[in-house]
Amino acid sequence: MGFYNSPRIITDNIEFSVDAANVKSWSGTSLAPAGTPYGYSACGSPTRGAPNPYTQIDRIDYTNDTATALLKGNVIEPRQTVSSATANNTHGYVAGGQHPQTSAINRTDFANDTATAVAKGPLTITRRGHGGVGNNSYGYFGGGNDGSDYVSSVDRVDFSNDSPTAVVKGPLSTNQRAMGATGNASYGYWGGGYNPPAISTMSRLDYSSDTDTAVAKGPLSAAKYNLSATGNGDYGYWGGGSIWTTGNTIVHRLDYSSDTTACVVKGPLAISTNKLAATGNTSYGYFMGGDTNPAPTYSIVQRIDYSNDTATSSPKGPLSAATRYQSGFSSQANSLGVAEVSLWKDMTGKGHNATVEGATYQGGNNGVWNFDGTNDYISLDATTDIQAQAVDWTWECWFYVDAGASSYDYLFAYGPPHQIAWYDNQLNAWFNDTDNTSSYDVAFASGSNTVPTGQWTHGVISRIGSAWKMYINGVEKASASASFTVANSSTAPKIGSYDGSQYFLDGKIASMRIYKGKGFTASEVLNNFNATRTRFGV
Repeated sequence: MGFYNSPRIITDNIEFSVDAANVKSWSGTSLAPAGTPYGYSACGSPTRGAPNPYTQIDRIDYTNDTATALLKGNVIEPRQTVSSATANNTHGYVAGGQHPQTSAINRTDFANDTATAVAKGPLTITRRGHGGVGNNSYGYFGGGNDGSDYVSSVDRVDFSNDSPTAVVKGPLSTNQRAMGATGNASYGYWGGGYNPPAISTMSRLDYSSDTDTAVAKGPLSAAKYNLSATGNGDYGYWGGGSIWTTGNTIVHRLDYSSDTTACVVKGPLAISTNKLAATGNTSYGYFMGGDTNPAPTYSIVQRIDYSNDTATSSPKGPLSAATRYQSGFSSQANSLGVAEVSLWKDMTGKGHNATVEGATYQGGNNGVWNFDGTNDYISLDATTDIQAQAVDWTWECWFYVDAGASSYDYLFAYGPPHQIAWYDNQLNAWFNDTDNTSSYDVAFASGSNTVPTGQWTHGVISRIGSAWKMYINGVEKASASASFTVANSSTAPKIGSYDGSQYFLDGKIASMRIYKGKGFTASEVLNNFNATRTRFGV
């Protein structure tokens, strides 16, 4: 039973089954918004040719967005043409700008936003008219003008150590300045700009491989520059901007799930604007200030409702003063402040749902969880339903290790008795009986056939009676003979870590299954491998 001419996933005796491809297909409990419920507009200038740009930071309260924005903190140096800012859940980062042109990064603490920003970074070059995006780990500042020419380079700021000089990543797919930039947890998108002339080009940077050249996506529905962008986890919105000198009201929406198609026109904005800033939360986008060249300069805040994005934007705010060429950021923009899911749902319906602790969802290979090798893992509730005990048992997983490790990259651990990890280019497994000593009753590795980094691998551990076997990509690679009862554990099992505090996986997991009372035969292992391998290009 279980082997099919046309392979289908075997479901006999399955107790636990999770697949990242199905993360978005169920209705589960979402995490509450993280960070603070505010949006920020920083710097800029009051009029065209103004000799003294602002240092001010305006704060919009999302819970009361018809109120005038409050002045908060300030940056250290006055600057404009600083169309680049990003944030994580705790801090906002304003980088570059001009008058004079700078590489400085200023960091605002959301918990104490009345204080003056502190100097961080700097960027590797001076920039103006660039775009800023990021996730909760890194901020990316790309494109712009370095003082002499348009550039495609990208600077990455590590939020965990934001004092050193940024490191060069990317580049973008083309030289561009005066673009809008936004993204989600996996990708950053730079759209439009000036090359010259105005362009509609969209560049997408994959955060998981950020040394690669960004790939062309989109494009915008029209060539524009001096526009701004924001979005949520599903869509990016580019609003305002210029085709030449005058502003416009067009809003372009990019669907991240089909980002090779041209943006569709949404909105519009209520007032034609360019040189504006944007930010938002998961429900609304806020386009702030800007001008209609050469005048006037606006203080208006224009709000787009993502649930009805074909409607004309609603006037909100205003800002504390009319401003142009400023930047916008928020702890809740681009789905930074809300996890798309809190649970990785058990597809068996038996309720063994897994809580995601730091791992990030990515759309590649129809959906995977990415683990950073530092503190990411996924946790399950303790249950005997999936413990090996004395019965036939199978563990199955599609995994990807990013880089070699001097210690173990754990895939699955259920207390000390059950341990499966990648180490020294091999798949390793250890099982212990009820005496639970350090002398394992079964301990084996995949032997001379290695499991290299940088590729997807299908791993299986199967027990049938006293026969323990390990399979790699459908082929048996190691075996052991032992009859014993695997010790139960009251410790919550972990995916991507040994115990939630050490031996973290630097890589990805797409799916994992555990069968209780069924050990896979060689033909059944091959069946499941063949049924899923095309998803991973194996």
